[in-house]
Amino acid sequence: MNVTAVDIGGANTTLMMAGERGEFIPLVNCGVGVGPSVGAILQRVGIQRVARWLPFDIAEDELRQYVLNHMLHPHVISTSQRDLQISQAFAREALILTVEAAKGDSLEWLDADLILATGGVLAHAPKYGQAALMLLDALQPRGVTSLVLDCTMLVAQLGAVATVAPIAAVQVNENDAVTHRLGTCVIPFGTLPENEVAVRVGIEYTSGRQVTVDVMSGSIEVIPLRSNEQALLSLFPAPTVDVGLGPGERARAAEEIDGGLVGLIIDARGRPLVLSGEGKERQKRLSQWMQAIGA
Repeated sequence: MNVTAVDIGGANTTLMMAGERGEFIPLVNCGVGVGPSVGAILQRVGIQRVARWLPFDIAEDELRQYVLNHMLHPHVISTSQRDLQISQAFAREALILTVEAAKGDSLEWLDADLILATGGVLAHAPKYGQAALMLLDALQPRGVTSLVLDCTMLVAQLGAVATVAPIAAVQVNENDAVTHRLGTCVIPFGTLPENEVAVRVGIEYTSGRQVTVDVMSGSIEVIPLRSNEQALLSLFPAPTVDVGLGPGERARAAEEIDGGLVGLIIDARGRPLVLSGEGKERQKRLSQWMQAIGA
């Protein structure tokens, strides 16, 4: 199993990848965070890259004012939906910059089977769908992966404990709800046919109930699959669409997949994710994606 762990902090952003063949790739992007370092993000990426994640128009002065206030008072909690979405836009860019740094260092990129995320902007997101969408937007995983959120921000400490008392670390994680599974994600990639079905998803619940959903290109769909539920997953992609086995190749999970707090997420927006250059169209799409995933 390939695991990607991310931690979006106030001053730094950390990305770690561990592969099933023993690979371990750690990267700490110093000075890139969503607290006092938020100004560094704006300086490096510019106004437009931050504003592209916002489902509303924003003036340059307003964004700069937000940055100055956040640099002076990094622990202030967002009190409006507008401020919250601005902070989450900066979180996306912090993680994107870290991913770009990893790829720029010619590090081997591992497609994640599991993504473990922590950091205040993720752990304290009012809705689990917001955390899931930030991870999908910034990391842009492909194929099938699982999203797990560390809401208590204790995973790093448990890792240290595990070196001397591994059983205790496992017990704390399992019994004290350190991690929360957001859900399984299916991310088709390749050439997604515009305005057509990208993938047909078949779900067979343990109760025997079956559901089939056609997911259109450019959209996100969430199929109900709760934390205590499991189901068998079948995928029928369009001829030019890949779900991990090659273009047009059907896939059926050999084992049941787990549900989560968000559900089974189908992200058919394409890889790489391309946002419209026209402001109103982009904002409309962003709002649709947020509504679909419960953000």
